[in-house]
Amino acid sequence: MLLLFFGYFMNTKKILLITLLVNFIFILVGVLIGNPPEQYFSKEATYITWVSFFQLLIVAYLSWGIFKNGTYTSILKSPTLLWAIIAIGFLYLALDEVIRIHENLDHIIHRVFHLTQTSFTDRLDDIIVGIYGIIGIFVLYIFRNELKKHKSSLPIFLIGFLFFFLMVVVDMSVNNNDIVKLITTDKAIRHILFSTLKIFEEVFKLVAEALFIGAFYSCLKNSKRSIMTNE
Repeated sequence: MLLLFFGYFMNTKKILLITLLVNFIFILVGVLIGNPPEQYFSKEATYITWVSFFQLLIVAYLSWGIFKNGTYTSILKSPTLLWAIIAIGFLYLALDEVIRIHENLDHIIHRVFHLTQTSFTDRLDDIIVGIYGIIGIFVLYIFRNELKKHKSSLPIFLIGFLFFFLMVVVDMSVNNNDIVKLITTDKAIRHILFSTLKIFEEVFKLVAEALFIGAFYSCLKNSKRSIMTNE
């Protein structure tokens, strides 16, 4: 349905540029109206959170569309199973975005293993998010033969993962201010640096999601094109 909505008048490049532009507008508005500027980027359940939520749902929807375009006699033996797994994965990430599953896992791990909270264990939730990305790469590797059918989309996927892991690194650096303290002793500069990194954390996340939308849209068009060719 989404493919029919956009139509073939909208190529992948246009979809990608429009999605990035919309994200840029949301980011700019957040910085301009935020008081302080990082207000909508450092707190939970802001409109930035919901932008991320809907983008993750779009990726899940696109991936499910690719799966439905596949032909198979057994779902479990089908190479297109990749897209169903990804769709479920992004649906989970969308839910995680609004109900903070990874942060709750962090608290559960602390309680179960009776861990004393330190600057390292306080970053367990960030490590969990990084593991999400590693699992995603592992799944893509397992189904690499299916992914080869969409070679034109691979560069977008790679750049998307780059921004994703940049988000994880920045997230870990601003989990508390201990790293910022190592950079400078000036409290005013610390505050500016910490606030700026908080904004960039969300910027990297939104850009990664926009890139994934472009990549999966490209794959969906390619799968639709394959069906039409076979017919």
